Amino acid sequence: MWIILGTLACALVAGAIYTLYGMHRIGVATSGEKIDRSQRPNTALLIIDMQKDFTHLTGEKAWDTEYLEDRIALINTLAADAKKAGQPVITIRQIFAPGYTSLLVRLLGQGRGATGSAGLDLDDRLTFVADADFTKHIGDAFSSPALNAMLDSHRIGHVKLAGLDGNYCVKNTAEGAVNRGYDVDVIYPAVLSSSLKTWEKQKQRLAGLGVQLNSL
Repeated sequence: MWIILGTLACALVAGAIYTLYGMHRIGVATSGEKIDRSQRPNTALLIIDMQKDFTHLTGEKAWDTEYLEDRIALINTLAADAKKAGQPVITIRQIFAPGYTSLLVRLLGQGRGATGSAGLDLDDRLTFVADADFTKHIGDAFSSPALNAMLDSHRIGHVKLAGLDGNYCVKNTAEGAVNRGYDVDVIYPAVLSSSLKTWEKQKQRLAGLGVQLNSL
């Protein structure tokens, strides 16, 4: 009896530790090989997580209509300007890894971003065609080897970031870019943040890391 109870207790503790580790890993910036920015003179626009699962106007955690649509319009403008300048427009989509992580998202996050969700595609109000589209399993887009390879092949040393959420995936991607030596601009009027108060603090922190906070 006591052996069974002890085994169950150990399994519960192990499961809790594994869950906390997984949540921590999803929410931190990654590190990688430093780039030589002198050999990478080009710029790319990265648009993060603008998916139907995360841009809803109804239900729990719905965005304010004007707030959301203003930022979608700004993202469309950024993409059009980037294309005119010959800069790649890259979309990044969050799809949580199959298995345990997706199960947790289904249980705790209403399934948004989970593998198999119907809302993984980009928001229909985005009017541009991306030059490339990559997926990620954690917050930092630089965790994607395919993204890193494209930026390398196009000699990108400067990235501009827009999308959502400023307090999570945009922040983590900006940090991941800084960790690799990129010149980073966050176009803050085109960033959505679920907590504007927290976003103000995050902007100050990013500025301290050398991230440029720019308007259009």
